[in-house]
Amino acid sequence: MGNSQSPKEVGGISANSVMVPILAVLSVLHVIIIILIMSINSTSSELSSTMKTSGEQINVATSLLAGSSMMSETSGNFILMPVSRNGKVNVGHLIAYANELESPRRGSQVMERFRGYGVADEVMAPLSIAAKDADKMIRDQLHAISLVRSVYPLPPVDALKKLPAVELTEAEKAMTDEQRLDAAERLVLNPEYAECKRSVSKNVNACVQVLRDHSDRKAAETGKKIFFLRTGLWVTTILIILILIVTFGTFYKELLWPLK
Repeated sequence: MGNSQSPKEVGGISANSVMVPILAVLSVLHVIIIILIMSINSTSSELSSTMKTSGEQINVATSLLAGSSMMSETSGNFILMPVSRNGKVNVGHLIAYANELESPRRGSQVMERFRGYGVADEVMAPLSIAAKDADKMIRDQLHAISLVRSVYPLPPVDALKKLPAVELTEAEKAMTDEQRLDAAERLVLNPEYAECKRSVSKNVNACVQVLRDHSDRKAAETGKKIFFLRTGLWVTTILIILILIVTFGTFYKELLWPLK
């Protein structure tokens, strides 16, 4: 019988022993990258939505103060100077007042919108006080305007036809014209009315400050989360690059270099 020669053993590693773990790791890292990208997009959208909602809430709250200030100024100008020098009723300020009265930013309307937002009690509490005082100012303004209208009837202007009229008491109807004008001025010049003006400004500003604090805190938390997600994305990407470099180096050493 002829002598049989055993096959010569050579060193090296199998392709499967290298490729299977590498492909598994790369697959996991790719899934992680997809999850991180989706999380970043979701968190960014959440931050954008938060800032938009916060901006809207601040604008609505601020509009209460702006509208209240405008109505106080325009009604006061008419009440204190109902007729011009030529004897005509000074309706310019009153038209501006009537138009502002129709805008949807009265105290009760603002409160209704904020109930829909579902904000914290520390936001609603000062806003509720501001809304209540702003509505009280409107009642006093309309009462005072009605007293002036009883002395100086308003011209037939379309904008003024929608202006509500307050029914005067019997005592007010019995007053002289001068007494009714004095009573109208007292309604918008008394200390209680002035305190309402200060209250509206103070409480709206307090509400806005709380909203801004909440918005800033939420933005900081979300920004930190996005930073960590982006850091994770960069780390995962670098890991993939390193694995590819190591894989290329292994194949070059075990396959390409021997062939060369």
